[in-house]
Amino acid sequence: YVVNHLATLQPIKNVFSDYLVYALYRNKPSQLINDSAYPSISQKVIEEYKIPIPGNYDDQIRIATLLSRAEALIAKRKESIRLLNEFIKSTFLGMFGDPMKNEKGWEKRAIKEHIGKVITGNTPPRNNKAFYNEKFIEWIKTDNIFENKIFITEAREYLSKLGLKEGRYINNGSLLVTCIAGSVKSIGTAALTNRMVSFNQQINAIEPFDEINSYFLYWFFRICKKYIQSHATKGMKKIITKSEFEKIKMIKPDFNLQNKFAQIAEKVESIKTKYEASLTELENFYGSLSQRAFRGELDLSRIPVVTAIKPETAELKLESYAPKVEITKRFSKKELIKIIKSKSGQSFNFDELWNRLDASSFEEQPQYDDVKKMIFNMFEGEKPLLSQSFDKQRKEIVLRVNI
Repeated sequence: YVVNHLATLQPIKNVFSDYLVYALYRNKPSQLINDSAYPSISQKVIEEYKIPIPGNYDDQIRIATLLSRAEALIAKRKESIRLLNEFIKSTFLGMFGDPMKNEKGWEKRAIKEHIGKVITGNTPPRNNKAFYNEKFIEWIKTDNIFENKIFITEAREYLSKLGLKEGRYINNGSLLVTCIAGSVKSIGTAALTNRMVSFNQQINAIEPFDEINSYFLYWFFRICKKYIQSHATKGMKKIITKSEFEKIKMIKPDFNLQNKFAQIAEKVESIKTKYEASLTELENFYGSLSQRAFRGELDLSRIPVVTAIKPETAELKLESYAPKVEITKRFSKKELIKIIKSKSGQSFNFDELWNRLDASSFEEQPQYDDVKKMIFNMFEGEKPLLSQSFDKQRKEIVLRVNI
């Protein structure tokens, strides 16, 4: 049973259900929506809407199989990126504790007192075009600061040398924070600078003091975003003024510990950058692949039919012939132990173990917290499977297999 806002499509015997899903997704009838106050598409319009359908039923299965496998690769890459972010967040909380509760008793004072110098950006007068003509220095706005990107993106506008005299700039290693926005969701969004830039008045910048690591500062703002947002005004336009921003209280952990966290975060960010580049390539490939598939430009003969279902047997359950992604095994503690034992005689850290897990073809990506609990349990008992020690050459804590 469905409500009258939905149309149900029941494929005829010569049409493969999964192919129909992909074909409609790629060829959305959005241009046929009427212009009334309540936008809709009539049943007649849907019934007469044309989409490409290969006459060969096996080719429909092949296209659906190909696209579902490409989607599975994209989903796995996205999950890997999400888990890397979770790993950094978990590492931050493990090393510094919850910044709001401050269980570890770190010194906690206002930003301006022990974190850094606060600078608010500005806009050089627009009526003087000479301020904006040359590509002398990037002029950063809030649309260059993204939730999940550690560094600012490239600006669309630049200030000239003359414009910079009217503007304000910040150096490499500073933090830019959105402090004026129409929605509270955008307030507190932060990104680091990896070059000298100028910026507008919707942004407050922090130029860190000597004993504040930029990566620590960035992840504090990312993890404590709601706390930062709580300092915004309650009106229609959300604002954190410079004076209010400077008063926000932050913990200041030991500088050596900040640096240790930064080393971990930089390594993980390096991996994440490669994964994000890979994700972009996969998404571009998927777009090109689907276009070619629905234009009939692919040589489908090289793609195996997962299960060749003849049109007359289309009443069978979808599970019996749906395209399947090749999966080798389920993740379990037994599989984790097998991977760990393969590292016998080596020293390794959690990052290296996690990369090995990520590269394995498990049916579902293992969860970070689950793996962490399993690892901790392997340090216990009369004959623990794992032990920890400090590797002087690597200058870090490493794991070893006790066999």
